[in-house]
Amino acid sequence: GDLLTASEKASESLKLLRRDGAPYEAARAYFLLGTIYRISAVSDVAQLMFTEAADIFQNLGADKDAAETIGSRGMLMAAENRREEAAADFAKALDLYRSCGCQRGEADILNQQALTALMYGESAEAGKLAEAAAAMQKAAGQADGSGLSAEILSRAAAEKKDWASSLKYAAEAKQAYQAAGNQPGLFEALLLLARARLETGNFETAERLLRHLIEQAKKCPSCFHVANAYNLLGIIYLKQGDLQRAKGLFQQSLGCESSNNRTDGMAIDYANLALIEYRLGQQEQGDKTVQTALEYARAFGET
Repeated sequence: GDLLTASEKASESLKLLRRDGAPYEAARAYFLLGTIYRISAVSDVAQLMFTEAADIFQNLGADKDAAETIGSRGMLMAAENRREEAAADFAKALDLYRSCGCQRGEADILNQQALTALMYGESAEAGKLAEAAAAMQKAAGQADGSGLSAEILSRAAAEKKDWASSLKYAAEAKQAYQAAGNQPGLFEALLLLARARLETGNFETAERLLRHLIEQAKKCPSCFHVANAYNLLGIIYLKQGDLQRAKGLFQQSLGCESSNNRTDGMAIDYANLALIEYRLGQQEQGDKTVQTALEYARAFGET
């Protein structure tokens, strides 16, 4: 997670590769830098890096690499709410993958399109795209891609409050991510399983899943999964009326979010803490906490 050092090393690598006249390897360095800046939310630089990489790959006839790069730029455009540009990039990436018969790559783009549809609240479209991707990933024997398809299907079902389906697909995602050795994906699946159990009133199983995630994360550090786990644990105790334990868990979640400067998560935690304070009759403190939640929500750009 040390993105500053990662960007410095990738930039150093790029200079050496350009000096030595290695265009393909230089394009890979551009792609890596684009990914680093995309994760760091430095969108304009990320777009520039991806475009540079894509142009080099296409000039070299490296269609698979070009498709991967253009697909990543599409995800960047989607996150920037530039949907038409995202759709154009996804369409271009699909064409490139199909032209070189890369079914796995095609499935990856379908998953990215499904994620975009999910971002825009189009759960039915997301489910349709993820199902198509899942069939391709299964045929290609790609456990990691299959896990993402199942995860998207679980999220799409959750959007429709279809908790039985959400649970089913989350279990499939967990199995696929375990087979692929994808620990962050496994944490996502555990959170989805816990949410489905929570929503169907199975608090004991939900709590067991969440505490297992927290323990596993000690061996494999994760930016936000632990915070989300504490948040869901807080909701379980809030639903059971144990306000003091719920408050403590929300505070633990807030501590995790604060250490990662994750302002959207902090806004949620402060809102939940305010809810508890109101229920405890602490009107003045609740008002202050709500104001803090609003400030973090605005800092995140959440309307």
